[in-house]
Parts: sequence; structure tokens; C-alpha cells
Amino acid sequence: MKFNELVNFIQNKMKMEQEHNYQPVFIRTLLQNSGTATKAQIKQALIEANPDIDIAKNSHLTARDTLLKHNIIADNDDSYSLIDYDDLTIEDRNKLVNLCTDKISEAATYASKISRRLVLFSVSGDASFEHFKDTMQKDIDTTKLSETKMKQFSRIRAWGAIPNKWALSKWSKLKQGDILLFYRDKQYITSAVLEGTEQNNVVAKEMWGTKPDSDITWELIMYMKSESVKTANVDYQKLNKFLNYKENFMPTRTLDFTLVRADTTKDLERRHSTLENALSSIGFDFGKIVTIAQDSSSPGCDKTHSCFIPEELHVKKGDIVTWINTDNAAHTITSGTVSDGPDGKFDSSLMVSRAQFMYKFDESGEHPYHCMVHPWMVGKIMVDKQTTESENYLLLRHNLTRDNPWSDEFGKSYHYGRIANYTKLTSGSKVVWNDRQDGKYLFLGYGEVGNIKEEHIREDLYAEMKIFEKFDPPKIATEELQGKITTLPNFNNQHSILPITKEIYDEIVYGRVSDKPHMKTFEDEPLPVPTPEDLKNGYEKITDELLVPESKVIEIVTALASGRHVLLAGPIGTGKTRLAQIIPKVFWESIGGYYSEDYTATADWSTQDVIAGIFPKMSNEKPLYEIQNGCVVETVAKNWENGINGGNRSYSNPTPSASRGTWLIIDEFNRADIDKAFGQLFTALRTRSLKIPTDQKGLSYKHLKIPEDYRIIGTLNTADKHFLFQLSDALKSRFAYIEIDIPSRNEFEKEIYYAMKNAIEELGGDDYESLIAFDHDNKKIDKENSNEDFYNRVLQAYLFLDLVRIFKKLGTAILKLIYQNLLVGTKITGDSKLALDNSLNSTLIPQLENLSRSALGSIQALYSKDITEFFKNAYKNPNRQSYSDDFAKVLNYLKITNAERLSNEFSNGTLQVDNVSTWTPIKTTHESKKNEFEQELLQLNQSMNEIINSVII
Repeated sequence: MKFNELVNFIQNKMKMEQEHNYQPVFIRTLLQNSGTATKAQIKQALIEANPDIDIAKNSHLTARDTLLKHNIIADNDDSYSLIDYDDLTIEDRNKLVNLCTDKISEAATYASKISRRLVLFSVSGDASFEHFKDTMQKDIDTTKLSETKMKQFSRIRAWGAIPNKWALSKWSKLKQGDILLFYRDKQYITSAVLEGTEQNNVVAKEMWGTKPDSDITWELIMYMKSESVKTANVDYQKLNKFLNYKENFMPTRTLDFTLVRADTTKDLERRHSTLENALSSIGFDFGKIVTIAQDSSSPGCDKTHSCFIPEELHVKKGDIVTWINTDNAAHTITSGTVSDGPDGKFDSSLMVSRAQFMYKFDESGEHPYHCMVHPWMVGKIMVDKQTTESENYLLLRHNLTRDNPWSDEFGKSYHYGRIANYTKLTSGSKVVWNDRQDGKYLFLGYGEVGNIKEEHIREDLYAEMKIFEKFDPPKIATEELQGKITTLPNFNNQHSILPITKEIYDEIVYGRVSDKPHMKTFEDEPLPVPTPEDLKNGYEKITDELLVPESKVIEIVTALASGRHVLLAGPIGTGKTRLAQIIPKVFWESIGGYYSEDYTATADWSTQDVIAGIFPKMSNEKPLYEIQNGCVVETVAKNWENGINGGNRSYSNPTPSASRGTWLIIDEFNRADIDKAFGQLFTALRTRSLKIPTDQKGLSYKHLKIPEDYRIIGTLNTADKHFLFQLSDALKSRFAYIEIDIPSRNEFEKEIYYAMKNAIEELGGDDYESLIAFDHDNKKIDKENSNEDFYNRVLQAYLFLDLVRIFKKLGTAILKLIYQNLLVGTKITGDSKLALDNSLNSTLIPQLENLSRSALGSIQALYSKDITEFFKNAYKNPNRQSYSDDFAKVLNYLKITNAERLSNEFSNGTLQVDNVSTWTPIKTTHESKKNEFEQELLQLNQSMNEIINSVII
């Protein structure tokens, strides 16, 4: 084919879809090899151009056949050749190479329409954490593995998933450049950038073995370059807030992994340019990053110096720099200058959209680089000739009051693990010990590190202080100094070891620091009464996730605004705790809202847990005693400037969006011995002054004033209205007792909507559209657009819960748990009936264990047997009276018209038990009701039999 014909073919006849760049790769490879290339060379070129796609043995044959058909190439025995190559000039060949490169970029543009993904994993279980330590915290030597794509790297890190339907559908969406976050113990402990995926049963068994008592292994492999795996220490609730997840969402190993919604990650990339930048803003560490800007493939960015962002990056010797391509076109990172050409130090080859390139700079000096495809794109890496000052100066966090796993010996030995920046803490480091209280940096002392000692059993480290001087009293950072610290290039609020500059170190040790931080303060004043607009807006926000009557919410808000604390009582799962968290935020949002800290009471609670007390502590095998604040003192102190009594009030955090104050939530209030635990609190609430033990010389106690707008909200899991009469007068005089009931049966559509919506949000997934659809305007399930079979299971689950509620009230949160199991089970097995059986059996059966034999028998009879025969036999039983209340409940459930008369006759022994007309309406109604249930739930039926047989008559 002649030059002009070949140009026309490349520009107008090649269709770049589904990442198929085979034709332009074919032609470009032939042009770059003097017109002829072996079939092995062509295959290798395809592999290099498609690093995240499996290039099967004959996958290029369609492209080959097309080129043969148009007389562009010839097929020889072991090679291909470009027809009419010798007729092309050097200029023609260069132009054709560039046209092919543009076509490859076009294929990359198609691929880039799918945003990079963010994936959450749990390593909370002991077994999964052992796997994590073996293959994510340590390098894998690929030479010791069987045949695998991972052998292209000498060392690698890897993770895997079980190949069930649910995991496979998500795993198949992963691509190079996706970011993986690993969760354990309420922290995200590691981030990694995905290099590739591979399904390989043999290699997975070599790395992780199999599940106990099975041949199943984690063969859906995800592998990463070692340098992309970074230690993290990010609180899970911080990430939840960032992703708009529920506050307490946690990924679970049961689901293998959670894929964050694509629209969420696209929005993060839109606002932060890259996912790395987005996650770095909340504490993850991705090292030094250069972004290849969008639209940089066209001239113009060179005029504004915005092709590479930043265009010039300063690093230190040994740093790794990562280039991330956010453009729709392909680029290269090639060391050297455009005028002098490549110098051979590093070369990324072609980077399609989403791709990354990493390089470690071990040589100091200037390192210019450019893009071979788009020569107007130039950048420079500046490597310092020696380590910077920030390596020698560090802040070391030392918790004064909070529980933590580290056993520092203050001023003598600093205890730490292999956490972020741990390698920078060396002999000779100049350090400042600090704590942070209510957002303020509190500097405790400074000195120089001597020896670093290692505890080999736990691999913990101890930095022994060679010199140490204590600040007495501690110094508090000025706003200006705080700003200098938080704007350091590598600042991360979660890191216990933080590199700082010599300038900052000197300012802390020798310069001016204030004893009073600069923060917005205000006078102590009563809690404002919400306006009608506040009430309207607040209730709308509550209805985003909870089904609670407006009148009940107003009752709670009225009690709080009138100066009382509140006890929320009701059945398990009615949303009491969540309501206690939301109300302080949304009804006083116009003044900043209130943040609530949550504590759970226990039977062991005493005054020490509520107010304060003296607690023993071991240090160097010697007993010490210190004052430890209880939950009330902890939360009250956070409302005062500097955390001390009197003076001005302060926002909980010195930020524009700060909470106006901190309140206290005490869950399961009635588990504590109320007089023993709360006796002193009742006095303090009356006097508005807390009496706290102190270790200050000459004082037995110090006083802490309770702010006028401070409130305590307690929750009680009880459906017993008589519990109110068991409360002490002191408690009832200070706390309003408000009951939260389960939703009424006529609100079943709304309750199903809330439970299913919250279940899907809790799972954090985005792949349930094929099962269920929502009518958000009317707050109900969209039956027409939902899977019919799955919708029926959803309804059957609700109806069985409704049956159980006759005898034990259970809230919407229980229905949400059932739906979570139902969703995941259906995804995993494809069998919605089995998933329903598992869901009801695992979630509801444990709730029935304390019910009477009469109640359990009634549930079983209503569900799968004959309710009339059950109560005929019960009537003739010597213990008839023990069944009478349940008989009345069943009649009301079935809406029998003469229910009251029948229940009275059953109770006093005058029921015409052998008269058919007595039972006919009950039997007819029950048979109709029974058809609403799925009868063939084997596990549920078996569990019902077992629990009934276990009850002592």
C-alpha cells in the first residue's frame, strides 16, 4: 500500500474501541524494525502496549487478517512484513509512526472513560491479617512462584479474593492504577496502587494456601509494585465522611472487598485532579507525585507551565517520584531534554490514560525529562545532594491521657512500631515530644535521641533519649506556628512521628509560643430554642435515614431546649443511638451544631467511669497512680477554652465548620447500677459543677463547671413501659423519659424503603441495581423496576419480622441486617430463597431465645402449621392461662372481629372449643395469611423446632 493510501487507512478506517490498539501497534512495530518483525516481536509489542490486558496466543489474528485483507502486510513463515516499505521515505516513516501513536492514544481515550476505582479491604480477622503480613507487608520473590504474569517483576506485593460470583464481578472491573485501602481495628493501615490482576489458582495456593477443610483459595489475585505500598494510619470514620458513607461503615472480609461507587471516585478526581491527591488530603501518604495534566496532549500547557503539575519538583536522595497520567492521550516520561534527546536514565515507554510510572532518584542534581510523543511537555526533578534538615528534626506524639498501645517512659524512652516515618527517627535526631488536645499542639519537652533499641519478639522499637528538657508548664502553639506545621509538604495529622524543619524546631524550643491558643470563643449561655425553620430543616435531615414520627422528634428537641437531659427508651433497633447523634447536629446547625461522643455503660461502671477516679498504671514494672477522667468530665472539658473550668467557651475544633460544643451519649444506660454509677452526677447536674479528684498538692478535688448548653442523652434497650417506675426520683427529675416505638404496620412500605436503602449504603456497594430499585420521592421500593423474585423475598422477610413483632418488638435496624444478608447472599449464590433462609435464621432466631414456649409455638403455628389446632390443644392444657395473652395477640394480628370476646372466654374457660364456628374465621384468615410466607425455608424450620424443644415447660 502506497504512503497516501496508508495514511488514509490509519486516519479513517481504523476504529479504536474496547482498548483494541492491535492494528496501529502492528504497523508501528513493523515501521520501527525496518519493515519486518518476527511474530514473537509483534506479540511482545502488543503485550507492552497493553500491560493490563491478557494478550492471548491468537488474540491479534483479527487485526492481522484486516491488515492482510487491505494488502498492508505480508504473512511470512515466522514474521510479518510491511508491503511497499522500501518505497517510503524517512519522513514518510516518521509521520506514519506518529499517526499510529495517535491511534494508540485514541484507544487509551476509550479506555479512560472508566474512572479509576477505589477499593476497600478488611484484614480484621486473624487469618487474613497473617496473609496480609506475608504478602502485603513483605515482598514476594516471584522466582519462587509457578508460571505467572507477576514474574515480569522480581519482587511484588499481592492480595487475593475468593472466586465467588459477587467478588468475581467486582474483581473483573479492576484495572492498573486503581487504589486499594486496607482496614483493621478502626484504622486504614495501608494504601497500594494496583499494577495488575490475574486469576491463578496454583500461585494463590503457593502464597496463601487454602481455606480450612476445603480446596478453595484466594485465586483472584491483585498485585502491586512494592514501592506503591504505603503504611497509613487514617481513622475509618474520617474516610467514611470523605466518601459520604455512614459514620460507622466498616468493610468486612466476608464480602472480600468493597468497590467504592464510580461516581464518587470520579467526583474526587474532578475536585482533586487525582485520587492520590484526594486521599492525601485526609492523611494517606502517596509520596512525591507529578500529575500529567488533562489536555496536555495539545500545545498550550507549555505557555502556562501546566503540562506536568508541578513542572519542577524538589525531592531528596532516595525518594520515589510517581507520574500519574490524567490525560485522555498517551504520554511518555523520558529523561533528558528535547534538544539533546534522551539520556537513558529513565523511560516510561508509552503511558496510556490512568497509567503510572515510578522512579527512585538515587543520584543528586538536576534531572530534566520530557514527553517523546508531545515534545512541548517538559519537567525537572531536583534532587538535593544531601538529606534535608527535616530528616533530623521530628515531632513525637506522646498521649498524656488517652489509651494507646505504646508504653513511653516520658522523657526517657519513646516506644513506637514500624509506622510512617519510623526510619527517620535515628540516633542524633532532634525531637520535640508533643500531644494534641482539642486540636491544639501541646509541646511537652525537647531533646536528642541516643540509641535505638529493638524488641525482637514484637518488632517494636524504643528511642532512648540522650538529652531531654521538660517544658514546665507545657507550651501551646500559636496559630501561626500551628499553620507552619500543618502546611509542611509531608504533613499528615495521623502520623505519630512527623518530620519538621529546623526553623520550626527552633521556634518551639527557643522562640515565642503562647500559653493561650488563638481560637474563636464565646460566652457560656443557655441552649437556644430552635426556630420553626430549624425544626423543618432538622426533621428533613432525619428522614434521610430514619423513620421516626415528627411528633416524637419534636418531643425530644423540646425536652433538650427546655434544659433537660433525655433518656430514649425502646426496643432494640429503633434508631435511638443514631437519633441521639443526629439531633444535636441538625437542630442547632445554625449556630454550629453539637458533636456527641458515644460511651456504652456496663454493669461494672462506678463514679470513676462517669466523673473521675484514681487508676493504677505500671511503668518499668513499678505501680503508678494517675487521675483518669470519666465520660462526663471528658466531654464537659472539651467545651471550655483550654479545657479548663470557667472563662470563655470554645468551639470543639478551631475550624470554620467546628461544632459549638460536645455532648455525651450513654448507650445501654440501664446496664449500669444507676445509684452507684450516677449518684454524684445527679448532684453535679443540679449544681452545674463537677467535683473531680486531683493529684495537685494541697487539694483533694478541683471543680469543673458544666456549660449551660451541655446535654446528656441516654439510650435504653427496653420495651417495658414499667421500667420508668424503677428509675430513681433523682434521675427522673433531671432526665426526660421518651419512648421510641417500632414503626406501625401501615407504614410497612416506608420501613422497607429505609431498611433496604440503609442496608445498601452500609454495604458500600453499587451493584444492586439489578435486584432492587427505589422510588425516592414516595419513599418506597419501585416494584415495577425491581427484580420480581427478589422483591418477593424482600416482602417475605418483612412479613416474617412482622409476625415475630407480635411477641417481641424489634426495630428497623433488625430489618436492615436481614436485608444486608439477603442482598449479599443473593449476589453470592444467585439463590434468593436460600439467601432469605440464611438471613432470617442468622438474624431473627437469636432474638427469639428468651420467648416463652407459648410465644414460640404461636410463631411456628402461624408461619407453617395450623394455628387453630395449636390453641385448641393449648386450651385443654393444664397451663391454659399461660397461653391466654398470646391467644389475644394472635387474634388481633389476624384482625378477628370478635377477638376480645374470644380471648376473654379462652382465659376464663368458657370458650366453645369443640364448636366449629368458633375456629372457622380464625382458620380461614390464617390460611390466607400463611400464603404470604415462603414455607420451604429448611434452616428456619429446623431452628424453630430446636428452640421450641429447648424451652422448659
